[in-house]
Amino acid sequence: MTTEKRVLVESKYEVIPWSGCWLWLGAVDSCGYGSVHRSFGARGTGKSFGAHRLAYEEANGPIPTAKHVLHRCDVPSCINPAHLFLGTHRDNMRDAATKGKYKGGANFGKGAQHSNAKWTQDVYDYWMQSKEPHYIAGKKTGASGNTVGAFRRARGWTG
Repeated sequence: MTTEKRVLVESKYEVIPWSGCWLWLGAVDSCGYGSVHRSFGARGTGKSFGAHRLAYEEANGPIPTAKHVLHRCDVPSCINPAHLFLGTHRDNMRDAATKGKYKGGANFGKGAQHSNAKWTQDVYDYWMQSKEPHYIAGKKTGASGNTVGAFRRARGWTG
């Protein structure tokens, strides 16, 4: 890790004594993970790095390809290297399911039970049973006509 990245990480956290977490005080992404953005070139384009990944690298060296940095404490903004460990994507998903972070459990559910489902089973049933045009069925349920049409054409759940 470069000195610039290390100084940035070291200057933006607060230690929480009762938990041992080091909470990132800089920018965070939509999931609550610390984010460090580095700009490159004249246009200011760049890349964002996970603050927890940078903290892990600082303490333990480079992260191997295809490895994720997971949290023992389950606090996304924590950058304490003692709370971080390496795992695969599968390890990360299994850890999340085991801790109840996904509605669907270990298989993440299907249909309305999936962790990313936007509508309830009742809404999906309505779309399939209704003879109304897609746009009307969608308007009544808060969906677009395209969404209803795609669901009907697939004849329900796929996969």
